[in-house]
Amino acid sequence: MSGPLSKNSYIETLLAKLLLLLALASPEFLIAQTREGQVISDALSLGWGKSVPLPEGKWLLKKKDTSLPPIFSGSRASHTGYLLENSNKEDAIQYVLIQDSLTPFNNWSRIFYEIPPKAKDIERYSTTDSSLSTKISYSQLISDTTLEEYSSKIFMSLGIDLKNLPDKHNYEYAMANIRILNTRDAIWYRALIKLPLKKSENLDGFFSSISTFNTMSMQSMFFAYNEKKPQEPLFFSFSGQSQVEAQVAGNKLEEVSQSTSKLAEQKRLADEAKAKVQAAKVNAMPSQPSKADQLAQLQLQMAELKADLEKGEQPKTQAAFITSARRALVIGNNKYSNVSALENAADDAIAMAESLRTLSFDVTVKTDLSLKDMNAAIRNFKGSIKKGDEVVFFYAGHGVQIGQSNFLLPVDITGESEDQIRDDAVLLDRVLDDISEKKAKFTLAMLDACRDNPFKKAGRSLGGGTRGLAPASTANGQMIIFSAGAGQQALDKLGPNDKEKNGLFTRVFIKEMQKSGLSVDRVVRNVRNQVVELAKSVKHDQVPAIYDQVIGEFYFKP
Repeated sequence: MSGPLSKNSYIETLLAKLLLLLALASPEFLIAQTREGQVISDALSLGWGKSVPLPEGKWLLKKKDTSLPPIFSGSRASHTGYLLENSNKEDAIQYVLIQDSLTPFNNWSRIFYEIPPKAKDIERYSTTDSSLSTKISYSQLISDTTLEEYSSKIFMSLGIDLKNLPDKHNYEYAMANIRILNTRDAIWYRALIKLPLKKSENLDGFFSSISTFNTMSMQSMFFAYNEKKPQEPLFFSFSGQSQVEAQVAGNKLEEVSQSTSKLAEQKRLADEAKAKVQAAKVNAMPSQPSKADQLAQLQLQMAELKADLEKGEQPKTQAAFITSARRALVIGNNKYSNVSALENAADDAIAMAESLRTLSFDVTVKTDLSLKDMNAAIRNFKGSIKKGDEVVFFYAGHGVQIGQSNFLLPVDITGESEDQIRDDAVLLDRVLDDISEKKAKFTLAMLDACRDNPFKKAGRSLGGGTRGLAPASTANGQMIIFSAGAGQQALDKLGPNDKEKNGLFTRVFIKEMQKSGLSVDRVVRNVRNQVVELAKSVKHDQVPAIYDQVIGEFYFKP
């Protein structure tokens, strides 16, 4: 029979029970950190629910170091470094270095605020050094003599010599820096990028692309690290590489020139093949096609297919790729009676409806709807959906966040109180639940409803008094894209000289959705990338937010 527990044993047992209770109460407690040697593709898990999204690809956690060397003498900063290597050597981003700190307020925080003299595209995202959560991003050339010494030492300690990178004598390298500093923790994200142009060439377009990557990544990292909400992988592309694009355009022009001469030859071959088919039909035995007949028929089919491709015609079998009924409900509200009216919402809805119709969607389009009419339109649309359908819901107009819910506002909204808005507006979750209940195979909801708070001018600050909508929760098979992120305004115009009749988000989306062979996730990421760049051209932050639970592939245009 054992004796009574000692005081130390009792305390240890009590602590163990307390930790177990914490684990049971919070699933985040049980989330393990990523181990050295693992290959990951979505995000680096830091434990306790925190994560950091990674660029698309397969990433090897090459090294994890919990005792990185201090930079200043006497520093007591404790932070963990994660070095990840891209398995695809053709991708632009080759290495990612992530540092996670639990004790930022010491010498580490001083380093955190320092920015190299030649840093490019510095963004502070409306925060200051005294903010509770400070956000900073910038980019820099590795070849700069002012390259941050701290970065060089950290990379070297993890086995990467920034002064001796592969092909460094031929190509430039750049580094994207993204930092979030909170009161108790901090994250520093560095992406090492190989620029596809040789030295001495113009790099402005490439830094524009890196700046776009920083802006989009900052939003995803904030939600994944601060809010502990997992995000999709980051997307990076060089959309500003003018020299490369010019060369590609030149190559395509040469191909078109060559294809013109080939077209006449293809027509001649097609005529010969038809003649062979006719001759073979006359001479062959009726019971069994001859080899000449079969060969001639194959040559004819190939010649006709090549001719169609040379002329740029759509494949005749495109409809065969669309195996489900396609349905869309499109709503645009402009003419609000009691809150500020809008200019582009109805035009955006009409343009989206026309674009969807060209993609074989059965479209219902409505504008300037009262609450009664909005409810009727949604109810009727729900009744038309069949199991397995592909569904799109588009809304342009005012929307507000109350609590953690998003409400779409009819044109007759009054909004004297938040309770009244709940009663007199349309709950977004209700629309999505209605579609999910009908077992739609795929659902895309597009919400261009992140403009200024509509109640502000009337002296009311309902819905929290802020712009934007709350993060959305999606069901399986659903994807939601907001035209702007939390707290951001969605632009209708890119300045006084912008003659487009559609808002920024819609005009980009209707062009991208018409491109053949792009899956929906690629379409929405292309849209986000372009919207960010266009908004930044007028010194405005607008990053469309994407929430994705789609299973399988969906194509607007196969």
